[in-house]
Amino acid sequence: MPADYQYSKKKLLIPSSDLSITTLDTPPATPQPVEKMKIKVCVNNFGNTQLSYLDILMKEYRSFKKYKVDTTIHTTVPLLHEKQVVHPESIGQGLAYPCRWEMADAIDAFDIFIYTENDILITEDNIDAFLEYNNTLPEHQVAGFLLYEQRDDKKIIVNLCEYYGPSFGKTYSHGFTVNNQHQACWVLTKKQLRKAIDSGGFLVQPHWGPYGIIEQGASDPYTQCGLEKVYPYNIDLVERLLIRHLPLKYSVSEIFLKHGMPFK
Repeated sequence: MPADYQYSKKKLLIPSSDLSITTLDTPPATPQPVEKMKIKVCVNNFGNTQLSYLDILMKEYRSFKKYKVDTTIHTTVPLLHEKQVVHPESIGQGLAYPCRWEMADAIDAFDIFIYTENDILITEDNIDAFLEYNNTLPEHQVAGFLLYEQRDDKKIIVNLCEYYGPSFGKTYSHGFTVNNQHQACWVLTKKQLRKAIDSGGFLVQPHWGPYGIIEQGASDPYTQCGLEKVYPYNIDLVERLLIRHLPLKYSVSEIFLKHGMPFK
């Protein structure tokens, strides 16, 4: 072997002057598909008086493109829906609670969890906005939504009304709170749902609290599970956190005609 060659146990070292190197173009890596976040939705449906609104909700969830959505309807009447749990009418306002055990059992299979009454329209952009703001918050805080009804081409906020007292609560450098915790739904990430379950205030029987039984069904995470609901100062982001109450009910009442809060 020539003296200018060196041998090691790992490789043969060849003088660079003797090498002719050809660079091969490396083909671009095939992009891997991004796995969609998975959302578990449970809808509360009592009776058959609001099935038209329920149909709107189901159509909206089926239209989601960025997320993989799995819906279960907890209902007191049989429906033409592939996933439903039929409860006796005697369950009454307690219908807002059984879905919590379903979600707890499925916590490892989903990324986002939604409970909603059957007339609250949550859009895909609402979820985008929720995640955008929620991801900036401390662990004990969660992005909230504001309910509105569409009246005379205006969005009337129906869970904020100065007639019932001051609407706004605490202020932080990154956002503010409102005093009415009820928004007829809740949206939590997997981590937030775990925190709610671990608090001992989530997997509970129907009960009264600051609000009535059905209202507590949509409010417990914010009133007794250690999570504080907050809102951003950015008005454009707040608008994306508006969710629609489909019936025209509260905004046409005398109180809201006099004291209602239009958005913008």
